[in-house]
Amino acid sequence: MIYLNSKTIFFIFIIIFTAGCAASSPATRSSSEPTKPAATALSMPSGWDDSIIDRIKEGKGLKKRVAVLEFSDNSDLKDKVDLKLSDMLITSLVKSGKFDVIERTQIEKVLNEQKLGMSGIIDESTAAEVGKLLGAEYVIFGVVTSATQQNIDKFAYTLVVVETSIDVRVVDAVTGKIIVAERATGKSESKIVKSSDGTVVSGAVDFDSEYSTSAQKAIDKIGDKIGTLFPLLGYVVQVDGMKVTLDIGEERGAGSGDSFIVIRVTDELLHPVTGKRIGWNKEVLATITINTTEKTLSIGTVVKKKSSETIIKPGDLIISVNR
Repeated sequence: MIYLNSKTIFFIFIIIFTAGCAASSPATRSSSEPTKPAATALSMPSGWDDSIIDRIKEGKGLKKRVAVLEFSDNSDLKDKVDLKLSDMLITSLVKSGKFDVIERTQIEKVLNEQKLGMSGIIDESTAAEVGKLLGAEYVIFGVVTSATQQNIDKFAYTLVVVETSIDVRVVDAVTGKIIVAERATGKSESKIVKSSDGTVVSGAVDFDSEYSTSAQKAIDKIGDKIGTLFPLLGYVVQVDGMKVTLDIGEERGAGSGDSFIVIRVTDELLHPVTGKRIGWNKEVLATITINTTEKTLSIGTVVKKKSSETIIKPGDLIISVNR
């Protein structure tokens, strides 16, 4: 009979336990092992509307035609500050590169003919009617709901907080339906330092600029919201291997890292019963990521193709998918 001392038994137990853990534990990926990035889907953007293709077939531009009406406010707010919110929103929309904004003089002419003031249109049905007269696809109007100033004593200085809140609606001029109803608030802060006798040593004395800053921040939120509903559209200009030149540049808001899908419109999609066109057959060819931009064009790289045989051609339509 073989006798084992306690030390030998302990080592045998450790060996058996370690072997058992190794057999039962699943293999794990090293934390330093890189993971493959998720592939970009080759599909149309959510909410895509084939009426855009109708516009192209009719020889119209790629940009949506919009009318921005003067924002209304109450007399108390007018006494405080004169905010040019419609001008701010027009600038924001134009910078997005997605809209053709109707000139103010055209809007004034139609409103005068209809005996309506620039700030008198707050009803979606009336806005749609004016939009049709202007040839606009969408009419944007809003109201300044509040513009407040709060002074907070911080002992060493006074913190002045100015907030401006606005409500904005976007109406489809064809259907009369509201497609955007958004409320936004912008805030601006500034410091005022006074001497012991109350004289302002540093900081603003006239707060019109602070109201304008807060209003601009609110408008930027609204502009971003409206912009997300409409993709940026353009065309392929040139193809050199995996390098693709697009006709969308910085002046239309394109930037490095933006992603686009490339599509080719084939033929009409007809209803099997009525025979009416209900859309267009489209082939999604590839996805492109922009690398560099110039004023009127961008250069991107093909990230993914439908197949190795897919050929991208000048004139193919591009649609933004992440902006």
